[in-house]
Amino acid sequence: MHRLLSERGQRIAGLVALVGVGLLAFHNLVGWITFAINRAFEGDFAAYYAFTRVGLHAGFAHLYDVAAQRREWDALGPLLWYPAVYPPPLAFLVAPLAFLPFPIAYAIWNVLLGVAVLVTWRLLAPGSRWQRGMQLGIALAVPLVAFSLLLGQVVMLLGAVLALTWWCLRRGSPVLAGIILGLIVVKPQLAFLVPLALLAGLHFRAVIAWASATAAIGLVTVAAVGTSGIGAYVNRLQDATSGLDAYQVPVGLTLPGLVGHGVTALAAQIAVVAGIATAAFVGRARGPQWSIALGVIGSLLITPFYHPDDLAILIPATWLWMRTGPSALERALMAAGLCGALLLGTPLPLALCLLAALVPVGDLPSVIRPLRWRARRTPLQEAA
Repeated sequence: MHRLLSERGQRIAGLVALVGVGLLAFHNLVGWITFAINRAFEGDFAAYYAFTRVGLHAGFAHLYDVAAQRREWDALGPLLWYPAVYPPPLAFLVAPLAFLPFPIAYAIWNVLLGVAVLVTWRLLAPGSRWQRGMQLGIALAVPLVAFSLLLGQVVMLLGAVLALTWWCLRRGSPVLAGIILGLIVVKPQLAFLVPLALLAGLHFRAVIAWASATAAIGLVTVAAVGTSGIGAYVNRLQDATSGLDAYQVPVGLTLPGLVGHGVTALAAQIAVVAGIATAAFVGRARGPQWSIALGVIGSLLITPFYHPDDLAILIPATWLWMRTGPSALERALMAAGLCGALLLGTPLPLALCLLAALVPVGDLPSVIRPLRWRARRTPLQEAA
């Protein structure tokens, strides 16, 4: 009887949790739709659209021409303008939509984002049907994810890229996986360490395919933008990284900003890269999901340029990590790091995730036993 009551209580608690999460997710979805109807020009897609139309009207070599950007921003509507620092491949991605009237393009973009979320969830979320449903509700209830979707950020498309990359690797198609992974160039600072982590995990064919796809995109970019356009982009990046406050980047909430830009920051970034590579190599038996998740975590830790809603990319990274069969201590450390980053809007808590990756719990007994044995030895035993 007691067992039946306990099971019933668990079912009721689970149902209450599901309803609560569902209501939060529904509230965020309503907010997304309301924003799209009433405040579309305040979102990031409007900036993507205007940026791309610079290339269509003035030529892609003028993507970073301030005067050309101002003309497109003014022609579109009441957009918040600042010198755009988007990579050229983002303009190539948005170009088909930039031929359309803005309302139609914006509607299609939002549909694509919704499909990307569902594809990512469908491919990555582990567990039973109820658990997977709960995970989708939680993902949509997280404020940073809702804000990313509301703004029309490209982040969730990047999440779908990572999901498809993992799916192809799982199905034994590393070349296709590498080609798909090449699409991270549309927002590289969120996943640029993923290829390194896959290399450390000995996924050589996928990394070679990624390098080939990236090189092809680079050649197309040079042909379309020209060396002058590439030079203008590099200058714009330098201006952005030296004036992060103007781009609303929370400098003090990044690893380089925390330790102070310069040699110290570079040393911290190198340490993170070395830690990610080491963890990916040591844990390579856990599969490509381990490498991809670590690559995302490391990328966010060391990038000097991000906005809080960019951390929505941690949702697919979390689902990938959950598929690695983590131990109890690793679950505690990873959960603390991932939840801390998503709730606080800063990647700094991800240092806990790196710690969890570098100290495999399975190896702790072999480390702890000798220490206990040495502590129990007497001074005479030590002398003998």
